[in-house]
Amino acid sequence: EESVVKVRAEKDIAEADFPEFARLREQSVEGADEIWRAPDSMGNMLVTFIKEFSDDSEVGDMWYAVVTLEDQATSSHALLFSFPTTDNGLVDRYRHGENLQAEEVVQESSH
Repeated sequence: EESVVKVRAEKDIAEADFPEFARLREQSVEGADEIWRAPDSMGNMLVTFIKEFSDDSEVGDMWYAVVTLEDQATSSHALLFSFPTTDNGLVDRYRHGENLQAEEVVQESSH
């Protein structure tokens, strides 16, 4: 999404490098540290999965955020966009709405 790119810090992960981190997308959804649910300006329900990856030595502390559109009829989630970032301030912009516990969203227990 354009707005993500506009607010990125210069020292953050380059957009051209995003594909290298795409492998983290599934992990971020399945093992999210935080899940946020909020309506957008159009009334669509967006669900954002955020996972911290602090042991990624390439870039140090980083987060991977996955923004999805919730289909309320089926409770399924369609990917809108996802991105890696080393900027906690950018991640904060996606921490809004209702904070869901990961266990409530993922049907299978990870324990």
